[in-house]
Amino acid sequence: MKKYKCSVCGYIYDPEKGDPVNGVPPGTPFENLPRSWACPRCGALKPMFHSIGEHIFTHNILRGFYQSEDFVYYVIAVVLFVAGVSIIGVAVMHFLRGFSIINILNAVNDVLLVIIVMEILSTVLMYLTERRISLTPFLIIGLISSIRRILMVSALMSANESMTELQFHHSILDLLVSAGIVLVLIFSYYLLSRVTATSERCIGCPGYEKREEDRPEL
Repeated sequence: MKKYKCSVCGYIYDPEKGDPVNGVPPGTPFENLPRSWACPRCGALKPMFHSIGEHIFTHNILRGFYQSEDFVYYVIAVVLFVAGVSIIGVAVMHFLRGFSIINILNAVNDVLLVIIVMEILSTVLMYLTERRISLTPFLIIGLISSIRRILMVSALMSANESMTELQFHHSILDLLVSAGIVLVLIFSYYLLSRVTATSERCIGCPGYEKREEDRPEL
């Protein structure tokens, strides 16, 4: 029986040994593995495997691209972490300046921005560790951004006593649009949760969580 190699991490599936991590018994050919089976080392799906001795040059190039992509993601993760720590420092500085409305508003704005950065960071880390992208963090980022906008506009309306009628109408329109976006995102999150719960779970699908019961029974 042929052995197959993962183009992402180099893991070799040996049919004679099977895959004890995912509950695949010895003697199982690669072709008989379920479609939801994935590399026990990096989570890559079956199409990312190639028979040893076939298309070596092509798969070496492909693996080089994946390694370059990982490097870029690692750099992005470091930048996001540093940015999050820096924003926390700015938020602390706003608190130390006093408890005026503007300072408190800036501090709240900074905290929400940190949450957005951390959500993006968690998405990058999820891809690096599980080789998947979830839609949930992007919906959460959209919700936080819209709520952040609502808080900012509301605070500015309260602080600006000399607001003209035109500015007032623009601010109200801004609040209505932001509130509408919040409702749409909440509804989208609800639909995503329903679809994820009722659809077949597979590694690489949005919202997938690794669980013991997901292991194939052969």
